[in-house]
Amino acid sequence: MKSAGIALLEPIMRLEVVVPEDYLSVILKDLAKRRAEVKYIDVFKQNKIVYCLAPLAELLGYSTTVRIISSGHATFTLEFDHYELMDSANEAEAIKRATGFY
Repeated sequence: MKSAGIALLEPIMRLEVVVPEDYLSVILKDLAKRRAEVKYIDVFKQNKIVYCLAPLAELLGYSTTVRIISSGHATFTLEFDHYELMDSANEAEAIKRATGFY
């Protein structure tokens, strides 16, 4: 694959999280663990809206996590945005998971 110039692409999702200000820091910390790129944070009444891009693979189980870390106060929407080249470390991990080889 390396000599052919083939690379893996991963789906990147547009994510909007609506969260009370009390839970904003734990949401941002969790998003950082998920390789999310926060674009900006907006304010709507008593809530903050976090706009970011994140790989779909990192968002599996995100609904449960958001509910737990925000005590059920946060909501989110998810929408496909684009495909992006995987970095070499994540590409190697994906190949290992799919094939069992390095």
